[in-house]
Amino acid sequence: MKFAVIGAAHAHIYEFIDDMLAMDGEFIGIYEDHSEYVKEVAEKYNVPIFLDMKELFGQGVEVVGTSAINHEKIDVIEQCSNYNVHVIADKPIAVNEKDYKRLEKIIAKGNIEVGLMLTVRFMSPIYTIKQVIERGEIGQLLGVEIFSPHRLRAEGRPDWHFEKEKNGGIVIDLMIHSIDLYHWLTKSEISDFMGSVTKSILQEKEDFYDCAQFFVQSQNGANGYLRVDWHMTDTHWNWGDLRVFCTGSKGMIEVRAIGDPLTKELVAILFKEGEETRKLELEEANQSVTCDFIKRIRKEEHSITHQDILDATRLAIEFDKKAKKVNLI
Repeated sequence: MKFAVIGAAHAHIYEFIDDMLAMDGEFIGIYEDHSEYVKEVAEKYNVPIFLDMKELFGQGVEVVGTSAINHEKIDVIEQCSNYNVHVIADKPIAVNEKDYKRLEKIIAKGNIEVGLMLTVRFMSPIYTIKQVIERGEIGQLLGVEIFSPHRLRAEGRPDWHFEKEKNGGIVIDLMIHSIDLYHWLTKSEISDFMGSVTKSILQEKEDFYDCAQFFVQSQNGANGYLRVDWHMTDTHWNWGDLRVFCTGSKGMIEVRAIGDPLTKELVAILFKEGEETRKLELEEANQSVTCDFIKRIRKEEHSITHQDILDATRLAIEFDKKAKKVNLI
């Protein structure tokens, strides 16, 4: 497939590019939208920079990847729809209700596939617990807790990262992963929720909140707790420390999805009635989020659907709208 990049404001775009090249995709070029990584991408992959979007689409592009500034992604997606070109975006895909409605219209039109880089589903420890739950090894799933601290390093972040109108804020920008993961594991719609966002740092960034936490209830009776924050220490070896705890009627499972903080080992631990506690052998998803998207384009079996994307995006916007604001400074 011929592919291109429109919008490179976040380094996540490299994952899309490398995945497409691994699937023998042909990298046509990148559009000059003056985002952070445009020139770096062009040089690294030896592709041209296009100053005219129409000219880029005229090269026979079939798939576009975008990690544009969050509030600009919906514009890119609309352009792709106008040219009948499939598009996958880094999260979030919409940062407010107005843009969500635009997304709904594009998907309802039905002429292109729209993807979202919900990469967490494809991490081997996360994929493993999904299989454990599906096999009924911990019985009926009763609860899911997801903790996802992130490293901020504020001095290296662009200004738009701290502007809610452009970034969307911590719930829309980060918690969308946890919302999608909770839905995927419980296989049930969230029926009720309550939560808050807290500001404890960077007083000068008035609308930047550094922590969000929500209690959620599912239609099938499962419940959960979702927490994301920007408090991972600068000295930690990775960008964050994603932990997932699943409680069932016959056992529990704990996952250290990014790696153990000390050993860096990816870990899934099973606690089961009548058995000794043990580490599980991890099961591989054997594909990436980009590969899953290409399978959808080809009408093959895939994981992430348009409905998954709409649900996670809609709920993130609703969570953000109803969150209680707590200011500690």
